[in-house]
Amino acid sequence: MRWVLGLLLSAGWLAAQWCEHGQVAELNSAADEFAPVWDPAGRQLLLSSTRSGESRIYAVVWHDTSWGSPQELPGLALTGHHLSYAAPSPDGWLYLCRYRQGRRQAYLHVVRARRSRDSSWEWQELPELHRGAEEAFSAHPTISPDGSMLVFASDRPGGEGGTDLWIAFRQADGHWGEPENLRSLNSPGNEITPRFASPDTLYFASDGHGGAGGYDLFVSVRRWDGTWQPPEPLVELNTPMDESDFCSLPFGELALFVRARAGERLKLYAARRCPAASDSPLQSAPPQR
Repeated sequence: MRWVLGLLLSAGWLAAQWCEHGQVAELNSAADEFAPVWDPAGRQLLLSSTRSGESRIYAVVWHDTSWGSPQELPGLALTGHHLSYAAPSPDGWLYLCRYRQGRRQAYLHVVRARRSRDSSWEWQELPELHRGAEEAFSAHPTISPDGSMLVFASDRPGGEGGTDLWIAFRQADGHWGEPENLRSLNSPGNEITPRFASPDTLYFASDGHGGAGGYDLFVSVRRWDGTWQPPEPLVELNTPMDESDFCSLPFGELALFVRARAGERLKLYAARRCPAASDSPLQSAPPQR
């Protein structure tokens, strides 16, 4: 019998390693730019933008040292529907948000789409995520890199405060299990825009954990037993303004996030590894057989 020592990064070290690098001129426009996410299959960045008048999904290619021009994903737009917060899944589906008409008003909810052989898009509702919460806000999906977990934000009943983070696990039949409240990460305030950086590392924004003011960025690491470390603030990035939509990229020690200045549109900012960031302190996990 062999024993393997598992190692987990601490959330505190992850939180301290990012430093702001200013606005990203190539990606910003006079409109709102938000929800960046790396699409490993397409080797491109996906982002949401209102530059066309409605919220749409755009793809951008990285050219070694700079970004290309954002191009709207062809064929995905639905007339009269705002689409936002794309989240690629390793099985080829693209999870995203769109409005669903309820009895009294329209609500954001999570759906998914997949490109067919003829380049059209196949759409699919996800009733298992919204059962009992059909008229709740449910948005900002993120899929773990191994495809086993889906985290999203929702103000459905049973939460800790306003908008909470919820997690669903993929079942053997391919469907998602019943969403569970991520109570160890939630606060009496609002948690939004979760984003997996690895199967065990989750970034998100919150206005209820204290910090510099408004929405601030936080990170948590999932322990070997499935529980989550207490969230740690990204102190070098947080300001009295609103920060959200953090996304680490697989190259150049680079990340993107959104900042909302008073009276201005949402803008994308870059972050890089802080020069003083030292080698990672590691936590030992119980041995695995």
